Amino acid sequence: MENESRPAGATIRRIAFWDLRSIVEIEEASYNTPWDKDQLESLLIQPEVEGWGLYVDGKIHAYAILRYRTRHAFVETLTVHPEHRRTGFATNLMTHVSQRVANRGSRSLVLEVHEGNLAAQLFYKGLGFSVIKVMHGYFDDGADGYLFSRRVPQTQSA
Repeated sequence: MENESRPAGATIRRIAFWDLRSIVEIEEASYNTPWDKDQLESLLIQPEVEGWGLYVDGKIHAYAILRYRTRHAFVETLTVHPEHRRTGFATNLMTHVSQRVANRGSRSLVLEVHEGNLAAQLFYKGLGFSVIKVMHGYFDDGADGYLFSRRVPQTQSA
């Protein structure tokens, strides 16, 4: 994956619990069935889960939540606030997450995409992800889901 430069003023850091209110606002602006604060908190306290946020001037605009498994990391969510989409934030966050996953020794990144979310499908394909499984009737609305995967280049130790 190409290592893009970060937008001016943007930083990436671990999500903190005080970020949850802003994350819920992004969830509500982005999804018909958003995660609420309790769901997010329950997810983020699990030892195999970590969240990363992209911040501009201290305000979170995008976040990714990962769940580590034995050989892969599952992207629970990657969400960019609707007002900040197509700015490179998602690409920057995925670049960071991929490096983090490689540093932890995971071999691949895995994620699910709703069949109706063509923008996400194209985004992930552009980052080198491939569909490895079609999950028929997977989502609550009866829609199919696509399971995407991409190998993570392993870091070289000195």
